[in-house]
Formats: sequence, structure tokens, C-alpha cells
Amino acid sequence: MLMQDEELAELKTLLAKSRQRPISFGLSLGKKPEDTVLILDLKKPPQTLMRNAKKAGETPKVTCGSCEVSGKIVTLTCEADIPAGIAKAMKKFFSAIGTNFKVVVVDANGGAFESDGDEDGSAESNQIGRAHV
Repeated sequence: MLMQDEELAELKTLLAKSRQRPISFGLSLGKKPEDTVLILDLKKPPQTLMRNAKKAGETPKVTCGSCEVSGKIVTLTCEADIPAGIAKAMKKFFSAIGTNFKVVVVDANGGAFESDGDEDGSAESNQIGRAHV
């Protein structure tokens, strides 16, 4: 696992804060889901976080944007290019660190790009529409 224990503890704290307001993130997908590097920050811009995640990660599959948690759904609104398979990889990453979230990836225009593929995807789509209109 590329992220250290103290980084994972801080990540979980910031995920809890993202229930109140969107938080900037930088993401580098790993070769395995547990090797993914996710950096959240309250003040730094997403582009800076993406550069830091790319340095810490092992693949060039990176993106950035804002992260928001609503119930058990994490919504990643991506400003940069969105890597394929990001929703499933992030769901596996969250499971590996001990938090179970459904993941919805939204492009910068607010359109649903990808979700983790659960059976109740239609309910997620309805929630996305209400949350980002």
C-alpha cells in the first residue's frame, strides 16, 4: 500500500469533513486499487494536489477536482481528464482502507460520467441530478 497509516487516518478525517462541503482532491490510480493515492485538502487547489498525487503514485493515470460525501455515496467531480475505470477502482480502494462507499464520478459540467456499477444505479443517477442542478 503506497499511502502510510497517518495519511490514511487524515484521509478518513477529511472524508468526514467532505460531508459538510466539497473538498479538493488529487488522485493517482495505482496498478492495484489498494496502491491508489488519494490526496484531499481543504485549502490547496486541485491541480496542486494532482501533481503531488502523481509524484507519490506509480502510474500516470491522474485526475483532480472536488470530493463530496452524501450518505454512503462519494461524488468525485473531476476537472481534469477522467481515467477509465476510476469508479470501480475507487470503490475497491475505499474497501481496502476500511470504508465502504459507492462511488459516482461526475465530469466538470455536472454530467454523470461513471458509477461503480451497483444494481441501484438509477437511484444514484437521481441523487446526482438533485445534488448538482
